[in-house]
Amino acid sequence: SWSTSDEAYYYYLDETTQGLPVFSKRSVNDYAGDDRSQIIVCAGNDGIRYLYMKCFFLFDIGVDKVKFAPIDNIKECIKTKYGKTLDENCITVKKMVLGVYPFATDKEKNAVVPVWICFLERKTKGSEYVEKLYVPINAITGEEFYDMEG
Repeated sequence: SWSTSDEAYYYYLDETTQGLPVFSKRSVNDYAGDDRSQIIVCAGNDGIRYLYMKCFFLFDIGVDKVKFAPIDNIKECIKTKYGKTLDENCITVKKMVLGVYPFATDKEKNAVVPVWICFLERKTKGSEYVEKLYVPINAITGEEFYDMEG
């Protein structure tokens, strides 16, 4: 029979560095849960029952400062991708989230790029259908970050 000792809680966790989320190709979807989280823990009265880590990074925090592209460059990048003006294509920027994206530079090292994830909605004229899109943009160059798509 079922008792409170059988109960467990699932925790869906994401890695951060310096207060910024660490993105992966799968982690940018605008929802939470198993399909997106990098770290999953199941814990019960008897302790941790399950621990799954898709990936985990150790970051060397340097002292170098980087200069981000102006927000107008980010808007231009989205306009270039979806048309001259966002209004013509019924595109709405719902939110932008700044994070970092690690990518392999060789077998043992990763580089980190600061990336804006722009969450968009595109409404088809004459329809109630709303398409949810995202565009990753390199926060330093202001250009679309193609390494993250796919």
